[in-house]
Amino acid sequence: MKMPKTTVNMLDTAILSELSKYSKEVANVLKMNTTQIAEECSEEIKSRSPENTGKYKKGWKAVKTFENDNAIRYKVKNTKSPQLTHLLEFGHAKVNGGRVEGKEHILISRDHATEKYINMMKEGIEHGIK
Repeated sequence: MKMPKTTVNMLDTAILSELSKYSKEVANVLKMNTTQIAEECSEEIKSRSPENTGKYKKGWKAVKTFENDNAIRYKVKNTKSPQLTHLLEFGHAKVNGGRVEGKEHILISRDHATEKYINMMKEGIEHGIK
């Protein structure tokens, strides 16, 4: 295949064009990975959550909070019983004295998601954008 000719005067435009294409590809991979990790984190928290009636456990969702051409953001939150998250994660005092021990489920899942996300991005950059 014959490469198009680029003069010295057009070199900056050609480089800028290629960098722009690469930047868009990286942004798309970043957005896909972010969506996947947010969903997986939500599912992991569900599987680790304490279960009494099941309402708290079923309430975990990955909610998209922002998106533009270059980035996307998700928040993993409990939509049914948000007031219970800190009580169940860290424990709480009982009404008649004593303490209920917390069950760590959010922090563990967040740490797993962070580690997996970093590894996915490194792999995507090292092996090239698909």
